[in-house]
Amino acid sequence: MQRQFRLLAFLGSLTAAALALTFSTPAYAERVIGIGVQIRINPQLYPEVIGVLPTGPAATAGILPGDLILAVDGRVTRGQTLETVTAWLRGPGFVGSLITLEIFSPRHAMPRTLQLLRQVVGEDCLMEGSYRLRISGSIDSGWLYGNIGNQSVDWRIAFGRVSARAGGRYESLDIRAIPYSNELEVSGWIGATRVSWRSFAGMFTGYQPCIRP
Repeated sequence: MQRQFRLLAFLGSLTAAALALTFSTPAYAERVIGIGVQIRINPQLYPEVIGVLPTGPAATAGILPGDLILAVDGRVTRGQTLETVTAWLRGPGFVGSLITLEIFSPRHAMPRTLQLLRQVVGEDCLMEGSYRLRISGSIDSGWLYGNIGNQSVDWRIAFGRVSARAGGRYESLDIRAIPYSNELEVSGWIGATRVSWRSFAGMFTGYQPCIRP
């Protein structure tokens, strides 16, 4: 199962944000290993640091919000997707693995090359990341399908409700039409997390923070 992970220090819903911690795990809790940063892709197409775990390797190395990650282990990051940069930053998934970053900071005239050792920096999530969902059929009989982060979902709708147990989690979602519009709202529970999404032009899009087991 593809599962995504969040830093303990960050809970906000940030459009187009991603965590530098993603890897495949089974359905039980795992340690999260990374460098302790939260990033987004800025308008210039560079990964920009928007949060730093105070006790993580990135903080120890002096990385701060606003810094740009120019390269990871010699690979240029500009123009890459959040998912790609995230995968480069999280590395092989074990403590002590070495990562080399080229960082540009507004506080320095020239880019810096930093070497860090990945550490345990967080806890697990079932799903997290940018979501893109749509409904096929109707809210009385259809499917809610798409992606949340790196995980695909395909949920059966019956009489305005999704109700299922899968992968060790319980899903209970209500789907309703929003009055005086052509849009829909999905709300309810996935695992231990309450979610609420509204459609725009028939599509549910945004950023979903950590969905906990």
